[in-house]
Amino acid sequence: MPALFKHCPHCNTDLPVERFHRDRSTADGLSVYCAACRNEMNREWYEQHRDERTQRIEKWKQENADVVRAADLARKKAAYATDPEFREAISRRNAEQYAKRKATATGAES
Repeated sequence: MPALFKHCPHCNTDLPVERFHRDRSTADGLSVYCAACRNEMNREWYEQHRDERTQRIEKWKQENADVVRAADLARKKAAYATDPEFREAISRRNAEQYAKRKATATGAES
């Protein structure tokens, strides 16, 4: 019969196993730390490494611009197909850009 509780060494409490993330690399299949402690540790790590993460992500985006562009296009197509507010926002933006280009072209011809 599996254990119903597990000890979290970070907060030093015994908690129900439902409060732990799954982790296949451990013997019991659960994270060493409870979900609340793991989330707190992850937040702290991200705050401490924000700049280097941002640089690494930007470098990856530059090296994989075609992948980023394709994913962005797929996301926008999916949003356009399913989200009426997104469609309306795109229509408004396009109308504004068209009016601006038309006004610029008309002003240049005069």
